[in-house]
Amino acid sequence: MNQNQMNMTGNNGYPVQPQAQTSWKFNIDFKNPLVIGFLACIAILFIGCFLPYVTQKGFDSTANYIWNNGELADGIFVVVCSIVAIIFLAFRKYIGSIIFQGIGLIIFAIDFFDSFKLIKDYNNVNKIFGDKFKASFGIGFYLILIGVVGALVLAILLFIKSRKSAPTQNMQPITQPIMQQPMNQVPVQPQQPVNNNCPYCGSPKAPGSTFCQNCGAKM
Repeated sequence: MNQNQMNMTGNNGYPVQPQAQTSWKFNIDFKNPLVIGFLACIAILFIGCFLPYVTQKGFDSTANYIWNNGELADGIFVVVCSIVAIIFLAFRKYIGSIIFQGIGLIIFAIDFFDSFKLIKDYNNVNKIFGDKFKASFGIGFYLILIGVVGALVLAILLFIKSRKSAPTQNMQPITQPIMQQPMNQVPVQPQQPVNNNCPYCGSPKAPGSTFCQNCGAKM
């Protein structure tokens, strides 16, 4: 057995399939509808971050999720998490996309509850004015909600699909062993000599004769 055959077989002489190796290769599958949907959700999220997150009637004031009252808002962290999720998607490490997109969703959920409480308190204080000074969530909030939740769901679906299509790592050995020697070195069993004696009396058979010359039996 040569060196290549030794590398292809295990200790018991059976062929073993090499295990698949994970690699970091930049490759975005634009033909995959789940990938297209993920990128579309991230794009919607980015657009929503720059549109009004909270609107306030009467004063015509708005605040987006990135910039509020001259300071950066928590939306910048959601954007960063989404960018990192895209990077993991490009290398097809979907579990990383799930983790960072999940972190972005948690940040957005915390901001939502805080903003909801502030809006509710503000409207209770100004309820004597009716809807004239009412505050509410703007279009940016709803776009961010669609983007962050949709991207997380699609990242989970991509991870599930990749697990189903991945080849089996632990391969069972094939039942038939590889031949240890070349075909021309395999010993050949010698052929048994043909018995030309009479089966009745044991006398040698004459060439071309059908009957035994000694006992006359048909051979």
